[in-house]
Amino acid sequence: MKARTVANKWSAALAKAVLLVAIYSGAQFLQAATPNERNSLLMDELTERVWQYELTLSPALRIQNGLPLVELPDITSAANEAQRANRAQFLAELLAISQQGLSAEQQLTHAILDWQLRIHIEEADYYWLDFVVTPYSSYDMNALHRAMEDYPLELETDQSNYLLLLGEYADRIQQFLDKTRGQAERGIRIPKAALSGVRQSLAGRRDQIVSIVERQVEMAGKTMPPQQWPDESRLILESRIIPAYQRLLNYLDEHYKQQAPDRVGLSQYPGGREYYRFLVRKFTTRDVSPQAVFDHGKSRLEEIEREQHDIRKALGFTGSAKQFEDTLRQNPAMRPASPAAIEARYKRFLARIEPLIPQFFNMQPQAPYGVRRADPATEAGLTFGYYQVPTPGNPKGEYRYNGSDLDSRSLVGAQSLIYHELIPGHHFHLALQQENTRLPPLRRDGYANVAFSEGWAEYAVSLAFEMGLFNDPLERYGALLMEAFLVNRLIVDPGMNYFGWSLEQAREFLQAHSFQSDVEINSETLRYSTDIPGQALAYKMGHRSIAEFRMEAQKSLGDNFDIRRFHDVVLGSGSMPMSVLQRRIEQYIERENTSLQKVQEE
Repeated sequence: MKARTVANKWSAALAKAVLLVAIYSGAQFLQAATPNERNSLLMDELTERVWQYELTLSPALRIQNGLPLVELPDITSAANEAQRANRAQFLAELLAISQQGLSAEQQLTHAILDWQLRIHIEEADYYWLDFVVTPYSSYDMNALHRAMEDYPLELETDQSNYLLLLGEYADRIQQFLDKTRGQAERGIRIPKAALSGVRQSLAGRRDQIVSIVERQVEMAGKTMPPQQWPDESRLILESRIIPAYQRLLNYLDEHYKQQAPDRVGLSQYPGGREYYRFLVRKFTTRDVSPQAVFDHGKSRLEEIEREQHDIRKALGFTGSAKQFEDTLRQNPAMRPASPAAIEARYKRFLARIEPLIPQFFNMQPQAPYGVRRADPATEAGLTFGYYQVPTPGNPKGEYRYNGSDLDSRSLVGAQSLIYHELIPGHHFHLALQQENTRLPPLRRDGYANVAFSEGWAEYAVSLAFEMGLFNDPLERYGALLMEAFLVNRLIVDPGMNYFGWSLEQAREFLQAHSFQSDVEINSETLRYSTDIPGQALAYKMGHRSIAEFRMEAQKSLGDNFDIRRFHDVVLGSGSMPMSVLQRRIEQYIERENTSLQKVQEE
C-alpha cells in the first residue's frame, strides 16, 4: 500500500501542476477571447475532461487506447453515487456552454454528451438491478484478463504495478460478492435457471486468472533474474484472489438457489419494469416503449415468414418451414469441409460486392480488410465470429471467423454475416471513425453506441439486397433466417423482461420461429433475461431507425436524393445516438433542399 500511496501522491501532484498551468493559460486566453471563441474553448476542454474521466472507469477503454492499467474502478454503491455526482457536474457545465460559435463537430459532441451524460445519471438509479456476476456482465473481465496476460514486466515499476493490479483484482471479486449479497437483501436474486451457468463462468474466470499469473511467473523466470515479485504474485493469488472467488461461489450455493426465483426477467423485481423501460431507451437510443418494440418485432417477423413461404413455394417445396430448414442443415453445399472452405466462401461473397461499392459510397476506409480464423483456443465461446478493428500491430480490419465444430456448422447465413461484419458493415463504420482525425478522442476511440454500430451493420445487409446480391433463393432464405434470429429478440426480450413471459414460453417461441439449435436458444434466452436485458434490441431497432431516416430523405429530396451523400452523412461523424443522427439527417435534408432552391433561382 505504501507504493500505491507514494505513486498516487506523485500522480496527483503532477496532475495538479499540469491543471494549474492549463487553467492559467486558458484563463489568459479566455480574458481576451470573443464569446464564440470562449464557447469553443470551453467545449473542447470539457470534452477532454469527460474523456479522461471515462478512461478511469473502463479497463477495456484503457486497454484499447494503450494506456497503463493499475487501478480498477470500484463497483460499490458509494462509487455509483460518486459517478452520478461527477456526471451531473459535467452535464451542468455542458448546459452552461452556449452553442453559439461551436463548429459543426463540436455541436454534435455537445448533443452526444448531453444524451450520454443523462443516460449515465439515470442509470445510477438502477444500481441494484444490474447483475455483475453473470457471464455477459457489464464489468468486462475478459478485457481485464487480456490486459493481465500481456502485462509488461521488464521494469521494476511494471512489476510493482502488476502486484497492485492483482490486489485490486481481489478487491473487485469481494465487491462482486458484496453487491450480490446486497441485491439479495433487496429481493433481487439471480434466477434458478441461470445459476449453474453463473457458477461455471465464475469458476472459469478463477481458473483463468490462476493460469495467467502462473504463466507470467514462469515466463519471467526465463527472461529476467530472480525477483521478489513472483513470490508476492503467488501470495496475492493464493491468499486473496482464490479465497475471494471461493467466498463468492460459496454464497451462490444451494441455500441461495432455494431462495432464487423460478421466473426470469426484470419485471419480477422491485422497480424492474421501470428499469426495463429505461434500458429500451438506452439501447435503442430513441424514446420508444417496450410495447412499440414488441409490436415491430411481431410485424417484421410476419413479413419474413411470408417471404420465406414464397421462396419455398417457388422452389416447389410442399412441406413445412421446419422440414425445409432441416434440408438446409443437411445440404452438403451449406456445410463446410474445412476452415479454409469457410474462408473461401466469405471471400467469394466479398468479391461479389466490391465492384458495386462505388455506386453506393463516396467514403471508404483507408485501412484494408480481410478474413482470418479466430484463435482456436477462444472458439468454444463464439457463436459465429467477430470483427477486429485495425490496430498499429495489425492495420487490417478483419472478420475473425469460427472455424471449429464443422459437423454442426452451417453456412446458410454466411453471405449476410460477412456483409454485416466487414463491408459495408462494421469495417466501414468503425475503421472510418477511427481514421477521422476531426473527431475528439472521446468520439473517435471511446464512444460505443450499439444501436448505431449494429444498426448500421444490419442496414449494410439490406444494401446488399438492393444491389441484387441475394438472387439465389437459398442464399436469400439464409439471410432471412439470420434476420429472423435478430427480429425474434424484439419479441422475447420484452416478453420476458416486461410482459412476464416464462423462460419456457420464450424458448418455445424461438424453437417455432428460428433456425437456432436448442443449445443456442437456451443460452440466448438467459442472456436476454438475466445477463444484459435490452442490449439485443439495438440491432434491428438501430437498423429500423437508419432505414426510416433514409425514407424521410428520399421522400423530401425526390429525384435529387443521392444514396452516396446520404451514406456520407450517416458515417461521416462516427457513432451517435439515433436521436442525434435524426437531427443530423434533418439538417442534411434542409441543406440539400436549400442548395437545390438556389440552383433553380439562378
